[in-house]
Amino acid sequence: MARSSVKRSADETLITPYRDGPLLVRGPVRIEDQDGSEIVIEREVVALCRCGKSRSRPLCDGTHKLIHFRAPSGLEDGIRKGSHLNGLAGAEYVNGSALNGHR
Repeated sequence: MARSSVKRSADETLITPYRDGPLLVRGPVRIEDQDGSEIVIEREVVALCRCGKSRSRPLCDGTHKLIHFRAPSGLEDGIRKGSHLNGLAGAEYVNGSALNGHR
C-alpha cells in the first residue's frame, strides 16, 4: 500500500494501526480514563495497545510480539460503517458488535 504524500499539519492528529502491533498516534492528543482523569503522555508519538496484554495499558509495551498478536494494518473482513445500524449513527461494527462499546 502506498504512503500518502500529503504532509500532516502540526495541529493534525494521525492514527496508524500497525500490522500485528499497536496504534501509533502522531500529533496532539490528550488521553483520559473513563473517570475523566488525564493520562499524562510526554511524547510526540504515542503507541496504544491493541493486543490487550500490555502491562502499561492503554499504552503499548511490546507484549504483542511475545504473544504473537495478529491484526491487519487496514480494515478487517466483516467491518462496515453504518449510519443507522442498531440506532448508532456513524458507529463501526465487527460481526454485529459496535466498536465504540455501545450496543
